[in-house]
Amino acid sequence: MGNNGSDTAGHCYLLVLNLRGKRFDVMDSMRSLGDERLRKSCNTIMEGIKTLRRKHYPNSKKDTENYEAMDIGVPKQLNNHDCGFHMLMHAEHWDGRTIYNFKEKDIPNIRKLLTHKWVTHPDNETNWRDKLKLGQVSYGNEQIKSEYIQYIS
Repeated sequence: MGNNGSDTAGHCYLLVLNLRGKRFDVMDSMRSLGDERLRKSCNTIMEGIKTLRRKHYPNSKKDTENYEAMDIGVPKQLNNHDCGFHMLMHAEHWDGRTIYNFKEKDIPNIRKLLTHKWVTHPDNETNWRDKLKLGQVSYGNEQIKSEYIQYIS
């Protein structure tokens, strides 16, 4: 994954404005704030959030100007393509205190569960069976028969 030789281009991580903790929480499944690129990226986003808060909430009792980034020790991924699933799990479960602890071996099931949630959600108005062309599905050079994906039905 990456552009221009960067192994983190397109990489997903989570940055949370934690008003209760008076900080920005950084959850990255590959790096820590010791990584200059992550630190710069977080600083850019944090400055944007602070600017928007000054503009839209000038009388807020929560002054975020001195909030700094804090590394949250999250599970690290073992490959270069599961960062989005890590980030989504942290976004869903982070409460400002407790880390949702999952293992790398859980990622294939997490992929399946999230995909199933998305395609079968009541607000999903797309006819996903037509979009997926069930019965004509292929992966690479391999044809996947519809009976292998009936669990989605």
